[in-house]
Formats: sequence, C-alpha cells, structure tokens
Amino acid sequence: MIQEPPNKALQQTFDTGAAEAELTARPEGKPSPIPDAHGMV
Repeated sequence: MIQEPPNKALQQTFDTGAAEAELTARPEGKPSPIPDAHGMV
C-alpha cells in the first residue's frame, strides 16, 4: 500500500524538480508564538 504524502502540494513541487531553496523556504513575517501550555518557555 502506498501512503499519501502529508503535503501533496509540496510533494508535487519536489516531483517537478524544484530547487532546494524553493522547497525549504520559510514564510515571511514573525513566527507564531509557542503556547505556554507546550512547556517551552
């Protein structure tokens, strides 16, 4: 049984030969805060 990738759009981008920089790009802007309940304060 073949498992579906968790992010089909990213997998398709990889399959079409996208550059590493495109695949590992980070979103612009400030990252979301980590909730206090997570325990990483």
